[in-house]
Amino acid sequence: MKNMGKQKLFIAAGVLLFIVSGCGKKAEENQKILQYAEVREEYSEKEQMGENRDSDGESIAELYRDIYEQAVEMGTVGELEVTRRMVERIGEHGYAVVDEENQIDIVGSEQVLRFCRSVEEA
Repeated sequence: MKNMGKQKLFIAAGVLLFIVSGCGKKAEENQKILQYAEVREEYSEKEQMGENRDSDGESIAELYRDIYEQAVEMGTVGELEVTRRMVERIGEHGYAVVDEENQIDIVGSEQVLRFCRSVEEA
């Protein structure tokens, strides 16, 4: 009889283990699904931000396109004065701008400084 009691206890423990491990798997699967959904949502937000950056870049290019096209016609692309005019034009529209070779003073530096201060305060 003692052997029969141990056997029933062993079976009951096995069934309990089976049930608990099955429930754990379901919770684990649900967690993976939630993580996947979060990753997908984050990726979607980044995609939208990328699209916004692309359209921002296009609208910025529109600001100085006439200066560039005129420089192409005159053969002055890359000259310092042409770059200066482009930087100033973009700056007039509220952007912080500096040229690639850092020959022209930054335009809109107050925006950059405000941003840096806000990061330091955070």
